[in-house]
Formats: sequence, C-alpha cells, structure tokens
Amino acid sequence: MSQSIDRSGRWTDIGFQAFLHRRAAKGSSMIQSDPFVQIGLNARRRTGGGLLAPFVWLGGLIATALAVTVGAVLAVLTAAAVAVIALIAGVVVFFAGFAFRARRARAATARRDEGVIDAQKVGDTWVAYGWEREGR
Repeated sequence: MSQSIDRSGRWTDIGFQAFLHRRAAKGSSMIQSDPFVQIGLNARRRTGGGLLAPFVWLGGLIATALAVTVGAVLAVLTAAAVAVIALIAGVVVFFAGFAFRARRARAATARRDEGVIDAQKVGDTWVAYGWEREGR
C-alpha cells in the first residue's frame, strides 16, 4: 500500500488498482482500454497494411536471411578458430614431451656417471678430475 495526499490535505492509502484507474482517467498511454489483450500472431496484424506491406514483408525476409547467414559464417569461423587452437596446443604438448624426455635422459646419465673420474695426460703425468665431490 502507498499513501498520497488528497485535495483536502489528508493522507489516504491507495492501492495499485486505484493508481491504474487514475492513470486511465487521465488518458495515459500506459493503460490499454481493452481489458482482454490478445496474445499471438493475430494480435500484431493490422487490417489493410497499405501498399508498402509486401515490401516491408520482403525486407523482413531478406533481413532474416542475412542474419541467419551471418550467424552461420560466424559459427564456422569460431569452430575453425577452436580447431586451430587445439592443433597448436597439441604441437606444444608434443614438443614438451620431447623436452621432458631429453631432460630425464640427461639426468639419468648424470646419475650413472657419478662414480667415474676423468683423467688426462698432461706432459709426463696424469691429471685426474672428479676427486673432489661438491657439497663437502
């Protein structure tokens, strides 16, 4: 419920129905004079339509066909973009697999060669590398 002030200056409670009746009495376009509004395709049809009605109908048909065509083209382009992204992601994962495999192989050889020492002959003597372990 809402309140308003009448002409005598008193507060009165008014409901939504009273509001609608006042708007209808003023001739507001918010209220239709027909209490039973038609719903459906026949409600929008106008009798006569004039000379331009077939051209308006043809324009609507062309606009609809154009909108459907643009939507189909955009759907195909979106699908192609998704396919290209998936292909590139597959290539990246493929090369990442190679990189991880090479990294594992290098780590395995480093672990296997830990006990081997490198020795080279310098002049008349042999010089050995690898005696000193790191981290001591």
